Amino acid sequence: MGYCSRLVRFAVAWVFTLVVSLVLLSSNAVGRARALWEWGIPAFWARVTGSVLGIDVHVTGREHAAGPALFVVNHVSVIDLIAVPQAVPHKIRTVAKKELMRVPVWGKAWAEVGGIVIDRADPDSAKKVIDAGLAALPPGYSVVVFPEGTRSRNGEIKKFKKGFAHMAMSAGLPVVPIGTSGCLETVGRRGILPIPGPVEVSVGPPIDTTSWSPSTLDAHVEVTYERVTELVAKSKARRAARFGTG
Repeated sequence: MGYCSRLVRFAVAWVFTLVVSLVLLSSNAVGRARALWEWGIPAFWARVTGSVLGIDVHVTGREHAAGPALFVVNHVSVIDLIAVPQAVPHKIRTVAKKELMRVPVWGKAWAEVGGIVIDRADPDSAKKVIDAGLAALPPGYSVVVFPEGTRSRNGEIKKFKKGFAHMAMSAGLPVVPIGTSGCLETVGRRGILPIPGPVEVSVGPPIDTTSWSPSTLDAHVEVTYERVTELVAKSKARRAARFGTG
């Protein structure tokens, strides 16, 4: 698809994003944002935006995506934010870096209504924010975490930080691994103009965390890493089989 066509698609998607964001911020001001969020605003935004941009998201294992749970996902690009909402429950909060707030209007709306926003440069502050976010989590809500901390620039999964495991134990939530493929390929050069294409999302069976303890944390983190890695490989294989691409 040509540059001009992608530019038009991006402009339309951005206008739609601004409209949804303003609706969220307005409803938040009158105390109605949570109702809209639980209705499925993130998934609605993700489906429409993905359709406009030509990003076809296919989810496998959706039966495993029941909440409340801690959803652990590999992180490669901003396209993750289009793919993941289509695979998880509507009652969701996402742990995100404070840089999200730099995105005009959308960043503020997402952070205020559905985010647990942390400063990665200040681990102590981040831990307090996460603890407070978990304590204030509404009944039945799940949490999405990208445990690599930063995006993978080449698609290779980085080692997981332990924070997600502490969160799972603290909140008493099972861990549900998710692996995606295609989010890097569709992000476009420098992540500015997305390229139409397929994205595969694989949701794995939940991992019981009731027996997790600080003394066995490293082993649990490694097991979760392996599960996500396996799901990424399955997503890549399905994407190649369905669309003739890796």
